[in-house]
Amino acid sequence: MTKALQRLLLFCSVLLFFSAINVKAQSISSLTLVNATTNVDIKTLSNGEVINLNDIEGGQINIRANTSPALVGSVVFTLQGSVLSTENLLPYAMAGDDKLGGYYAWTPTPGDYEIKATPYNQAQGGGTVGSPLSLNFSVVGGSSTPAISALVLVNALTDEDIKTIQEGDIFNLNEIGTDHLNIRAEVSGATKSVIFGYQANASYQTENLPFYAIGGNTDNDYDPWKPDMGTNKVSATAYTANNGEGTASTSYTVNFEIVGESAPPENLP
Repeated sequence: MTKALQRLLLFCSVLLFFSAINVKAQSISSLTLVNATTNVDIKTLSNGEVINLNDIEGGQINIRANTSPALVGSVVFTLQGSVLSTENLLPYAMAGDDKLGGYYAWTPTPGDYEIKATPYNQAQGGGTVGSPLSLNFSVVGGSSTPAISALVLVNALTDEDIKTIQEGDIFNLNEIGTDHLNIRAEVSGATKSVIFGYQANASYQTENLPFYAIGGNTDNDYDPWKPDMGTNKVSATAYTANNGEGTASTSYTVNFEIVGESAPPENLP
C-alpha cells in the first residue's frame, strides 16, 4: 500500500469518525410554545405543563422543536403516539409554517397530550435517528364548539399555501404553475373531523386528522387534487367527533373559478 493511499484512507476514516459524532450528537434540546396568531414565542414547554388557551391571544398555538445542532435533516413529530408531521426545514414547527416567519395554527381541544419530537440526519425522517424529546402537557380553555374560519388553496407539489380563498376568486393555473392543488380547512374549537362538499356532492370527502384537506394528506405533505375547470363550489363543516359525528359547525362555503391550462401529462408525477 502506497503512502498516498494510506493518507487517503486515514483521511476518510477521520471524516467518518466526525460524521458519526455529529449524527450521534443530534438531539432535541427543547420545545417552544408559539402563539400562531402573533407568531411570538410564549415559553419553553416543561413536562406536565398546563396550557390555557383563554390566556393566549387568538387561542391558536404551534410547537417548535429546537435542535442541537441548530440544523438537522428533519424532525418527526408524534402526538398521542401517532405521527402528526415531518418538518425538513427551519423552523421545525409541529403544525407547519410558511417559512417566512408565519406559524400555522393548531387549535387543540381540551385534554391531555403527549408530544414527541425526533431528529434525523436526513430529510423525511430518513437516515440516523438522534435523541428525541417527549413531554406531557394538558390543554384547558378554548371553545368547545367546532368551527371553520377559512379555506386555503394549497400547491400540492410544493406543499405551500397559495391563498385563502375568497368568494368569487379566480385562479389561473398558468400563473400557479400546476393543476396539482389541494384545499385545507382552517379549524378551531373542538374539531375532530371535517366533511367537505364539492360541487353538487355534499359529502365529497371526510377527513379525521389534521391538516384537514379536501384531497387528503400525509402529515404536512398534501396529496394532489384537481379541481374542475371553470366554476367550483367547496363547502366544509367541522364536527366534534370522527367521521362527521357529534356536534356540527356552521357550514363554510366559497365559490371560485379555475382558468388557464392544466399541466401536460409528461409533467405529472
